[in-house]
Amino acid sequence: MHLIYNHNGQSGEGYMALPETESGPAVIVIQEWWGLVGHIKDVVDRFAAAGFVAFAPDLYHGQAAAEPDTAKKLMMELELNSAGKEIVNAADYLLSLPETSTKHVGVVGFCMGGSLAIWSGTLSPMISATVGFSSSRIDFIDSSLCVCFKGVFLTGSCDFLTDGLFVSSSAFNGDLKNPS
Repeated sequence: MHLIYNHNGQSGEGYMALPETESGPAVIVIQEWWGLVGHIKDVVDRFAAAGFVAFAPDLYHGQAAAEPDTAKKLMMELELNSAGKEIVNAADYLLSLPETSTKHVGVVGFCMGGSLAIWSGTLSPMISATVGFSSSRIDFIDSSLCVCFKGVFLTGSCDFLTDGLFVSSSAFNGDLKNPS
């Protein structure tokens, strides 16, 4: 369902789905560069079917792309600090819901959203687990902040990461590694 909320004086918008049991752990799904499109809504619905209180914030505020040039433009216009605040606000909002059965939130994202998901683990202790699928960039993450969460970085063998920055292939403990 489309959701507009106000929490702690901040507004947010996105797509939410609840599990059939009407309660469960919270997960935030971060969009790809296309925006909050059908695929991401489907992922939210699948998390809910698996027992999660799932929410995808609309980081593009109603805009979506159908072609790569528009997607790139939207991604480049995204203000990282604002997106981070929206993700943290969404986590705080989910934790305030009676349907949420946990004290922490997991964040998962794909491509651009994967990078934001991994980064979100450095922004708030409420976010205790992150998963990034085919994350396009992680070089903007201050690795000194990566001590308070667990994360998994999943990428294809041909995926390019900026400046050769890779996450350790061992259990991710917050350390970003440069293979050189």
